[in-house]
Amino acid sequence: MSPEEIKPGFEGGSPLDPANQSLAEALRVMYRLLQAGMMVLLLLFTLSGVTWVNEGELGVRLLFGKVRESDLKPGFRWSAPYPLGQLEKISTGVRDVTLDRSFWVFIQPGTVDPSLDKLTPQDALKPDEGGSGSVITGDGNIAHTQWRVTFSPRNAALYSQNMTQESAIEIVRATAMRGIVRACAQVSIDDLLKQTATQAESVARAAQTIAQESLDAMGSGLEIEDFKLTQVTPPLYVRSSFAKMQNAVSTAAKELENASATRRTTLNAVAGDAATLLVGAPSAADRSGVPGLIDQYEDALERGNAAEAALALERIESVLAGREIEVNGAKIGRVVSGEVAGLLADAEGYRRQVGATYQGELSRYQAKLAAFQANPQVMVQTEWRDAVGAFLARDTVQMILVPPGSEWVSLQLNADPDLRRSIDRAKKEREVREAEDKRRQMLRQEQFKTQTGLIEMGG
Repeated sequence: MSPEEIKPGFEGGSPLDPANQSLAEALRVMYRLLQAGMMVLLLLFTLSGVTWVNEGELGVRLLFGKVRESDLKPGFRWSAPYPLGQLEKISTGVRDVTLDRSFWVFIQPGTVDPSLDKLTPQDALKPDEGGSGSVITGDGNIAHTQWRVTFSPRNAALYSQNMTQESAIEIVRATAMRGIVRACAQVSIDDLLKQTATQAESVARAAQTIAQESLDAMGSGLEIEDFKLTQVTPPLYVRSSFAKMQNAVSTAAKELENASATRRTTLNAVAGDAATLLVGAPSAADRSGVPGLIDQYEDALERGNAAEAALALERIESVLAGREIEVNGAKIGRVVSGEVAGLLADAEGYRRQVGATYQGELSRYQAKLAAFQANPQVMVQTEWRDAVGAFLARDTVQMILVPPGSEWVSLQLNADPDLRRSIDRAKKEREVREAEDKRRQMLRQEQFKTQTGLIEMGG
């Protein structure tokens, strides 16, 4: 019976005494307080499901043990209170797994300096040694590696259902080792030893892909952020031999690059952009799709194709002359420069000079022929006078005047000192002019050379 149902008076209609009436009022108040308390408890029970998701965390809302919502962002979040529901918080912080012993050389306990240069090489590997291991490459060789793997939760729902903080590290370690073994088995030891972290198709990328596929297959909710090969070495017993081989390969590559740079510089100085058209390119990487015109000409001669050889020769002459030719449907204009351009200019100048010289001589001959036909005696006397004058005008001819009527003359055959000095001065001036012409020619050649080496610039 509720307090409201308690009526004044006894069952027989007799009135209650004051004590019973006070008791009824007290029970009514207690009932109201009990209702208010239950409402407060219900409110507190509901509010107990409010949780703050911190930065670097994701929330997972559970109801009766099932995931209702996942990947909740940081902030105030509510879920059904325990035991009806729960809000799991998953840390999204990045964690590292270091594989510095699983595939590395054996290091004796207590070794002060574990660097490779300080370790003693052994002619045999001992798989039963603790804290050591190796990988086998695709060509059947053995190598030692160290790795660092960085990972973080990607799917909070899967991570909360299948992972724990402790098991995540061990699972990532196991999948990473599986990826490393498979990735290393796909490359040769030479490719493995020259791996860099920036290579798009590196062993580390392949190992990361394999490890991530394993994590996804087991529904771990983890994502590998970075997979890096920190150190790699062949077995210590043959490490020095590999170093010599790599130095030889590096030296060969450097010499090849120097030779290629010298070739480019020489060709550019000789013919400029026309060099590629004339002699072709050294590799398929920088070929324009057209073999060298000189190679085409020689190949046509070897095959006995006179028409094709004549066409190739005509194209070569067009390039050297700066005329426009067609290559792969594109018109190419004047591209020749460098020494070839200078030689062609000199040859053209010489041709014009020779033509002008012989044209002048022909004109003089024709004029003298007309004068001889008109008056031979005058023509002969004039030519004789001019020849004697030209002979006496030479700087090496010394003329001595003898007075008429002298019976005998004594000649000093020693050269005149003044005349000798003038001859030497003329010779030196000629040598200076020749040296100046040679210097100008060298400067003209140097302007077509391009520096292709590395230049260190101060900052």
